[in-house]
Amino acid sequence: MDRFLQESAELARQAIRLGPEEVFPCEVAWLIADMGGNRTVADEMDRAILRLAPNHRQALARQTRKAAAAPGVKAAEAATLYADALAAAPDSAPMQQGLDDASYRLLRGVRWLAVLCVGLAAAGLDLFASDGHPQRALPLPVGQRLWDLVPMAAVWAVGALLRYRRLRRGVRYHLRSLINRRRWPRIVLGQAAWAMFCALLLTQIPWTDRAVPQIIFWAGLVPTAATIWFDRRKRT
Repeated sequence: MDRFLQESAELARQAIRLGPEEVFPCEVAWLIADMGGNRTVADEMDRAILRLAPNHRQALARQTRKAAAAPGVKAAEAATLYADALAAAPDSAPMQQGLDDASYRLLRGVRWLAVLCVGLAAAGLDLFASDGHPQRALPLPVGQRLWDLVPMAAVWAVGALLRYRRLRRGVRYHLRSLINRRRWPRIVLGQAAWAMFCALLLTQIPWTDRAVPQIIFWAGLVPTAATIWFDRRKRT
């Protein structure tokens, strides 16, 4: 098999030399490299194919998936890569699925913001006693309760609003489309809304004891935090 692949690869290279503007020899060379597990040559052929045919669906999908899955690539960057690929090949199902996945990753990050706000609300009430630090007297003054909204507003402004405005317009439209089309994105937003509702209850009601706020804290934190670890691949 190795000898057969070597001979086939040599014939493919010769065909590329004879027809440097033809896409088919590069496709054959990619197939041979893929069968032989030679990722370096396969990537080289993909790039050669895209130089000759920028809208080549298979090569574009492979290169986009590789770039989006590279270490350190964030959800917003992956979504932008898939959106660019869809602009070149709008009927590509793999690119549509990749954009759905990247957009869902963006939405999943919203729940972390809500969980952080629940933690800030608990810290503002001193829900849990610590050694050597007396807890705040309850109920908190109105000014303190209003001030507790400031860090939560900053979290959402920086973590969600600013990031959303920096997204490509096509990615923003796709986020709204994904929410309308799929169930789990709506579940994610519902969980974030529930956690934020609990955070607002903790900060804005003049509690006189900490028993009920502790229940609200766990009710806002546990359902949201528990599903964060189990729904990474949920898309439907």
